[in-house]
Amino acid sequence: MKLFVWLALAAMLFAAPALADHHGHETQNAALDASMAALSLSTSTAGDGPEAYRAILHPDFNRWTMGSNLVNDRDMWINSMHGWWDDGWRVESSDITIHDIRWANGFAFVRRSADEVYRGPDGDHSTASATLAEVWRETDDGWRLWQVNVQPQ
Repeated sequence: MKLFVWLALAAMLFAAPALADHHGHETQNAALDASMAALSLSTSTAGDGPEAYRAILHPDFNRWTMGSNLVNDRDMWINSMHGWWDDGWRVESSDITIHDIRWANGFAFVRRSADEVYRGPDGDHSTASATLAEVWRETDDGWRLWQVNVQPQ
C-alpha cells in the first residue's frame, strides 16, 4: 500500500508540469491556431500569396533549412516565395500534425510536421514533407511566426 501511495505521488509530481504546461492556454491556443491557419491558407489555391504570408511573419522573422548555410530573414523569404507564387505554384493540399506546444512569456514553441502537395501552372504536381520547430511570438496584432527551423524529410 505504501508503495502505491509513493508511486501515485511520484506520478503526480512528474505529470503535473506537463499538464500545467497547457492548462489555461485555451484562448492563446485558439489565437495561435488562427495564425497558423492563416499562414497555411496564404499559399493555398484559395490564398492571397506571399504578402498575406508576410502579414503573419514577425518583422524579425528568420528561417533556416537544416543542412543549409543560408538563414533567410523575412524579406529574403518573401522574395523567394514571390518567384514560386508568380510562376503559378500553389499548395493544393496539406496534412499538418502538431506534436507539441510549449508556452513561455509571450512565446509559443511549436513542433509540427507537414506533408504538402503542390500544383504547378501546367497542372504538374510536386510533394514535400518536413518537420518544423517554430517559435511564435505574441504581439498586439496576434501571434506572429518569429523563427522556424525546417528539416526536410
